[in-house]
Amino acid sequence: MIKKNILFVGAHIDDIELGCAGTIVKFSKKNNIYFLIITNSEFYNQNNKIVRKKEIAEKELNNSLNILKVKKIFNFNLNTNNIQFNDDTKKEYLKIINKIKPETVFVHSGNDTHLDHQIVSNFITSMSKKINNIIHYKSNFYHYSKKFNPNLYIDISKEFNTKIKSIKCYKTELKRVKKSWLKLIKLENSLYGNIANTKYAEAFEIIKIVKKKANEI
Repeated sequence: MIKKNILFVGAHIDDIELGCAGTIVKFSKKNNIYFLIITNSEFYNQNNKIVRKKEIAEKELNNSLNILKVKKIFNFNLNTNNIQFNDDTKKEYLKIINKIKPETVFVHSGNDTHLDHQIVSNFITSMSKKINNIIHYKSNFYHYSKKFNPNLYIDISKEFNTKIKSIKCYKTELKRVKKSWLKLIKLENSLYGNIANTKYAEAFEIIKIVKKKANEI
């Protein structure tokens, strides 16, 4: 069986896992999974005190990738909260697309109110017109003023525990948002599971799709 390539794009480390980790585990059994992280994920608090160094971000990301069995990661290393795409980044993205030829691209929902997420969503969606399937995911439950309108639910009941393990790799973020973060993730995936008539599910917005069956993406 020839494995298909799937690309997951996130503005920062942990964005992809929050919205897609269960789906990644499910799809990695029959597909090659690739990550593209746009920023170095280093950030500061309101007092300009560093909260997470890029070296720590990279270490936490690699720990998560080992759990999710991601084939390869690409990183633009742009500055957090100051994403600026130019001709060079456009060329770099097209180079990645031409190299791995993904069947599907997952990226942030365009309704996300986090500015980094919005910018990444608009850029990747507009630059992926030749890709068969474009899917938007919800990476944070507290970054949506506009409604997230899912029309695709993927059962992750068997993969949910692995999803939580991957998110626990981001110790810096968990320290900042406390353990309530994990409870909210469980609640959200449970609510989506109820809609999909299963225990846990992840929800997505289909922007463009060629395949009709979700598990064949």
